[in-house]
Amino acid sequence: MVTQATKQNTLSQENLIKTKTMCLALPAQIVALDPANNMATASVDNVKVEVSLALVDNVAIGDYVLVHVGYALNKIDEDEALKTLALFAEAGLTSSV
Repeated sequence: MVTQATKQNTLSQENLIKTKTMCLALPAQIVALDPANNMATASVDNVKVEVSLALVDNVAIGDYVLVHVGYALNKIDEDEALKTLALFAEAGLTSSV
């Protein structure tokens, strides 16, 4: 049985298309590499996550990458990464950088 609450929380395909959504990729610094598995450990605000390097080439320890859903999407400039992280901190989304 579908309740009214279920109906309210379910978006129709039409409404889903109209809904404006955004995906967020975070700048993270590579702190360890596992070339055998094409993986790396990336750090954001002292939180370490495992990320796939399948989509980027020539990543080295210390590089900054944009991370989204467990994948490094591309390498980015360190200055740009630090500016973005500072804006996140200013907005209260991370600790100060």
